[in-house]
Amino acid sequence: MNPNRISRWHGTNTIKAAVFVTAALILVFGLSGCASYTPPTDRERAETFKPFVHAMMGGQPAQDFISERTALLLDGDLVESAGENHASAVS
Repeated sequence: MNPNRISRWHGTNTIKAAVFVTAALILVFGLSGCASYTPPTDRERAETFKPFVHAMMGGQPAQDFISERTALLLDGDLVESAGENHASAVS
């Protein structure tokens, strides 16, 4: 075998290391992005909806059409605890 010839496996460890580092960075940045989510304020949401204020969908204003078809999904424990807080405040 010619010692000056670069083998086809030359750099395999370098490629494996690069793939590992890339995967680790994607994982770290992906998880940190999810952890820092801040929901938009009512004012920000109103600003982004301005171009559609006069839009009609299904014969009604787009905002009404969308809000009637939007649901908020919550964990059962969260709903129960909110109900308990509300019930104690009303009593």
